[in-house]
Amino acid sequence: MVTLAVNAKSMLKGETLSTKAKQRIIANGVAPASVTGVVQLVI
Repeated sequence: MVTLAVNAKSMLKGETLSTKAKQRIIANGVAPASVTGVVQLVI
């Protein structure tokens, strides 16, 4: 969701995301995605 929002924002502004920005978005999303996966497994 966050990645989609950031990509949409940059596209609307006519900008492109740098590789470093993309890596930061992915790194910030790994922990919440992992927690969600574990919770889904438990339920």
